[in-house]
Amino acid sequence: MRYAASVIHHAEVLILAAAVALRVNYLITWNTRHFHKVSDRKFAPFPVVTPVEFLVVFCRALLKE
Repeated sequence: MRYAASVIHHAEVLILAAAVALRVNYLITWNTRHFHKVSDRKFAPFPVVTPVEFLVVFCRALLKE
């Protein structure tokens, strides 16, 4: 959690820590600007996307099946 606090806005620390602990595939948020540093780091090996961006990825995956 300390590392999370050092790389993102203080209001988002718990969200990032939970996402890392749960090993999510995506972090979906309307507020991607607070997480822009995170997706470039090994600490959070998942993309941080808006709901619309996630729906695009999800629909493309469905169409491939």
